[in-house]
Amino acid sequence: MGGRLLESNIRSFIRARRRSEAEAATIVWNAMRRSALAGEIGFRLEPLLLDGPPGIGKSSWARALARLLGVEGMVLDATGEQASFGITGLQKGWSGSIIGRPLDLIMRTQGANPIFVIDEIDKAATARSSKDASFGLAEALLPFLEKSSAASWNCPALRLPFDMSWIDWVLTSNDMNVLPDPLTR
Repeated sequence: MGGRLLESNIRSFIRARRRSEAEAATIVWNAMRRSALAGEIGFRLEPLLLDGPPGIGKSSWARALARLLGVEGMVLDATGEQASFGITGLQKGWSGSIIGRPLDLIMRTQGANPIFVIDEIDKAATARSSKDASFGLAEALLPFLEKSSAASWNCPALRLPFDMSWIDWVLTSNDMNVLPDPLTR
């Protein structure tokens, strides 16, 4: 998509959305400009938390953003996630060793800069092992959300490093007060 057409579409997207989404759209617009001015080969968005009451369109806004930018997108419903394994994968030694969904998306689509939406992160469950180890989805996200950690993330299933810093994360929440502090900053 040409630069001017994309800019025009983004501006229309910002104007056409609800007032409650205007701040998020402005953050996205500014991130796009920073990426372009820095000469980066792709778009980089700081992790974005869309918090508000149910039914106002947070999830649909995030999906529309991925379509508009022409990048792959994936939505993970946190209410259905039992633990962190959907994000990080499951290490070798377990009978069902798997890679996590973000790495799977990148490998399947061969696109390193998808938009990954975690829907209703405030409702994610935390699984506990018999030895009381915690495997919470919110905590598993932390190494992915910090760009320098994500740039050298190690996949537990493949035991190889991957640069996951190009993933753009959009989290939705109905109550950000129950989230760990690092996710609300």
